[in-house]
Amino acid sequence: MGRPAVMVLSLAVILMLAGAVMITKGRRQRVGAAVPPPVRAAILGNILFLAFFVLEFSDGLLRQHGRVFYWTSVLFVPALLLFYGLVSGRNWAWWTARGVAAILILWFVAFIVIIPFGDFKRGSEVTPWYGRLYMMAFTLLLGSVVFAIFRALGSGEARRYFGR
Repeated sequence: MGRPAVMVLSLAVILMLAGAVMITKGRRQRVGAAVPPPVRAAILGNILFLAFFVLEFSDGLLRQHGRVFYWTSVLFVPALLLFYGLVSGRNWAWWTARGVAAILILWFVAFIVIIPFGDFKRGSEVTPWYGRLYMMAFTLLLGSVVFAIFRALGSGEARRYFGR
């Protein structure tokens, strides 16, 4: 096995052990109030972003010759902490998730405006119109997810869950 394969295998083992510990800890806790649907929607949105970060890790390990660090690698740990806060109903997680969602909505809207006019190239090739359309569609998709998170966390059920 090469170095990237060992890194992927090690990460997989660590994540499986962490998941097993969390499942065991969750089963030992007393049964509390169910998580309301708007909070579940926000958690699902957070999981989507975590999945994208993990895909970037695996792409770097397997296709980019072991390159692990992308600029989004910095965002993985805060997103994981936010996931913990949302699942456990922490008040700080509500504030943080709403604030981050508001900032990201503005970020994605700005990119929707920039993409048609930006100078995107791969080597010396200019990105064709359908490539820009794809980028805009994907940006719109992610922006919609973030907007859904922002709106879900603003509902009365979510506010009560977080003690607001």
